[in-house]
Amino acid sequence: TSIRSAVIVLGNRQLQRWLLLLLMTDTAQGKGKRAALLYHAAGRARFMESLALAAPAWRSHAEVAFITGLVSVMQSVLDADSETLSNTLGLMPEVERALKGEEPVLSDLLALAIAMEEDDLRAANDLLRKAQIRPEVLSQVQRQTLLWVNQIVEADVYHAE
Repeated sequence: TSIRSAVIVLGNRQLQRWLLLLLMTDTAQGKGKRAALLYHAAGRARFMESLALAAPAWRSHAEVAFITGLVSVMQSVLDADSETLSNTLGLMPEVERALKGEEPVLSDLLALAIAMEEDDLRAANDLLRKAQIRPEVLSQVQRQTLLWVNQIVEADVYHAE
């Protein structure tokens, strides 16, 4: 019923996560290319969050990993540089550092997501070894991410045309 009750129920980070998704939804309405980028952003965010949860060394970064993945694509969606986006959204310092490659765990998660998207298996394997993630866990995370994004697409959450 209020922002205060939302913070109590969801917590600050969960609320920020949902607000970012809502911001992106408003941006995408009626714009096919932007909607496709938003599905990509949601997929990257979910992939990074799920990978963080799968790796004991990364687990505590799961919530921030989601936001980092979302914001890393949002720069293109909103056509804004990272400094403008950070100032506008009031991003957490660790997200800002991750986007600059300066936050070890989050930067590695982002690099792994990008490596998988670009089919750079050498870089992906190096990062998987570093995080001690087995290849079958990566496959499971990819499958779960695709199913989640497909549910969003089927629900037409972003009203893509």
